[in-house]
Amino acid sequence: FKRPLVIGLVFVFGFEQMALIIPGYIRYATVSFYLQSLVPHAVMGEGVVSLLQSLVQQKASLGTALVMLIGIGAAFVVMAMRVIARREYVLEQ
Repeated sequence: FKRPLVIGLVFVFGFEQMALIIPGYIRYATVSFYLQSLVPHAVMGEGVVSLLQSLVQQKASLGTALVMLIGIGAAFVVMAMRVIARREYVLEQ
C-alpha cells in the first residue's frame, strides 16, 4: 500500500473497536478479542463504547487466546519477511 500508516490506523481505531461491539462471530477476527480474553479485569475506558462492550462481552479460553495470538503474530512475521525478501534495496555510494 502507498499509505500503510493510514490503513493501520483505520484498522486499529475503526474496525477493531466496531467489531467488538457488533454481536456475532466477527469479534473472533480481531486481535483485541484475544487480548481482552487474556486480561479479563482490564477496563478499556469509560463511555458508551466500554458500556456496550461489557454488555456483549464474551471471552475465549486461555489456550485458544494464546494459540490465536501466536498464530496471528507468526502470520504477520512471515508476511513481513516476504515483503523484505522481495524488495530491492540499493545502497547509495
